[in-house]
Amino acid sequence: MLLRDGVFAPRGGTGWPGGQQSWLTSATTPVDGLTRAPWVVAAGVALVLLGLALLVVALRRRTRRVLALAGCSGAHLLPADVARRARAAAEDVDGVLDASASATRRTVVVEVTTTGGASGGGGGDVRARVASAVAGSLAALTAPPRVRVHAATGGPQRSGRTS
Repeated sequence: MLLRDGVFAPRGGTGWPGGQQSWLTSATTPVDGLTRAPWVVAAGVALVLLGLALLVVALRRRTRRVLALAGCSGAHLLPADVARRARAAAEDVDGVLDASASATRRTVVVEVTTTGGASGGGGGDVRARVASAVAGSLAALTAPPRVRVHAATGGPQRSGRTS
């Protein structure tokens, strides 16, 4: 329609096929002759400022809340997913009775309860094995977080759980 109006507008109202009038003329006739009101200027300035503020918010650098996977374009993990993965890796280590984990983008803290027996090695050996297992499970991240392991000695291994 705009193309048609652009072609026929230079000829004036008589140049329209069938004597039709342009829809642009119909749309602009009611506002022709209006004068500028002070509230319109104020509203226009307010809208321009709002638009600039929204533009700044849209273009500013945002905080990163996820951890990117290496080699996968657009694949990310939330810190809660990283904590679940770390907990699962820690629970698979021999000598670990129970494990819990919390994660941020930079650090994973794993708390394990060990058997404290021969396979537990007094906690130090289990702590190193847990740290190694968790670090291995998070190696697929582009920037793996630092792993901290806290170990506590528990009672004998619960029945129903196999190592």
